[in-house]
Amino acid sequence: MAQDVWKAKEEQLDRYLRLDTFPLGVKFLKKGDAFPEKTTTPSSMGIKIALCQATNLARRWKWSMGIEKGDINCIPALVGFGWRQPENIDVMLVFLMSMGYFETKEAALKTMEKMPTMEPGRFERLYISPLSRMKLDPDVVVIYGNPAQMMRLAQGYIYKRGGVVTSETNLGFTCANEMIWPLKEGKACFIHPGRGERVLGLTQDHEMAFSLPASQLDDLIVGLEATHKGGSRYPVQSYLLFQPMQIPQFQELEKHLKP
Repeated sequence: MAQDVWKAKEEQLDRYLRLDTFPLGVKFLKKGDAFPEKTTTPSSMGIKIALCQATNLARRWKWSMGIEKGDINCIPALVGFGWRQPENIDVMLVFLMSMGYFETKEAALKTMEKMPTMEPGRFERLYISPLSRMKLDPDVVVIYGNPAQMMRLAQGYIYKRGGVVTSETNLGFTCANEMIWPLKEGKACFIHPGRGERVLGLTQDHEMAFSLPASQLDDLIVGLEATHKGGSRYPVQSYLLFQPMQIPQFQELEKHLKP
């Protein structure tokens, strides 16, 4: 689809959600696929960054970010996205325990088995961009917001599909939960950003994310519009048509007012 189509979708999302940051499209690029023009890469700035920094640069600064293996210095992200491979699973279990996430290897393994990862060689680079600047059709859409905005996204998502939206919350690994999980599972999820993203990506305490396959975005927007018309809105319409009780000081002051 053309860039103006994705721009229109961003405008529709903002109309019903009043987002503080730009909704993102994520495209997994294979070997030989080039970044579009006006894509910013960490290597062009002479630095390596964590993947969550790239996400936040895109959603806060409105940059279209291009990411390759050599741009990333977050080792867990390199492993999760298939850019680097551990010698064996025990290496990862020891690492997770050294970070203080688990008491035993058994507990660490149970979580490792649930964490979304990308097969080595399946893709070569990532293109992460605000939807309004998206020059390639994304595979996944990621939307950050507060819990009330997440409520609206869930309402919009299930309007046509039914069911529930689940949360993919574990020790962190936010980038993989946002980008890989919806791609593999074919459905939306909530993500509670973890320690790494909040420390390095500067994601705020009140923020969480909603991710879905890009192919489901149109149905989400239809659901947002329909549920908005039905009275589910953001900002939430607090009920204000009531008469509050007067505090004693007000009552005493009123006694001394002229009619």
